Amino acid sequence: MAIRTLAVNVFMDVVRKKALYVLVLFGAALLLAIPVIPSFGLGVQLDLFRDLALGLTSLFGVVIVIAVGVNQVPGEVERRTVYNILSKPVGRTGFIVGKTLGLILTMAVVMAAMTTMSVIGTAVYFGRVELGLYAAGWAMFMEVTLIGAFVVMVSTVASPPVTTMLTIAFYFVGHVKTALLAPLVREGISSVVIAAANVIPTLENLNVNDLAAHGAPVPVGRLALLTLYALAYAAAFTLIAIAAFSRKDL
Repeated sequence: MAIRTLAVNVFMDVVRKKALYVLVLFGAALLLAIPVIPSFGLGVQLDLFRDLALGLTSLFGVVIVIAVGVNQVPGEVERRTVYNILSKPVGRTGFIVGKTLGLILTMAVVMAAMTTMSVIGTAVYFGRVELGLYAAGWAMFMEVTLIGAFVVMVSTVASPPVTTMLTIAFYFVGHVKTALLAPLVREGISSVVIAAANVIPTLENLNVNDLAAHGAPVPVGRLALLTLYALAYAAAFTLIAIAAFSRKDL
């Protein structure tokens, strides 16, 4: 009960701070994008719009999860409200779990809203109800869930600016890791180095935007596997965060 309350409070705090107004910016960006789509055939225009909508959803999702997540732990410590929370039947483990679940809840609402805006956009402007965009939306939600857990983990030991920089680096490395490792594997680099690199999740494994942008169905099996992949890493990051926060001198 205490963890659920803490998670809901994270979401309500984001609402009170009007951070979700960024969704208005997302909607405006979609509207402004319509006139600049080249006047090709309807099918090509639709593909371009889907690609643009998914790209914006991914970008906004990553920005929001970082902006909301970096202050969840340091903010409570700096305001000293963490003592009030820990004095209740929550504990340090419950505190980290609650903060992480609250961030995930927030991102679930954000990603669902942005994906729905994209579906409405295709229906209004192209006369097509593209429910397949929800598959891509789920995959992107899994990505921001993983990133959110990473943000909370790092924020237990680092300041918000450092957490932001490390998360941005984590995001880019996670997406280009395969391309970076390919030539090293061909050159026979140490398996130890390869194993160390594989500690960082391959975020491209969570990317199904290419399929969704062209209207192709995303296999359920692939969605299930990427869900397990993301949740496994998110759980691991949460356990590390719990261990780090348990040792933190407050």
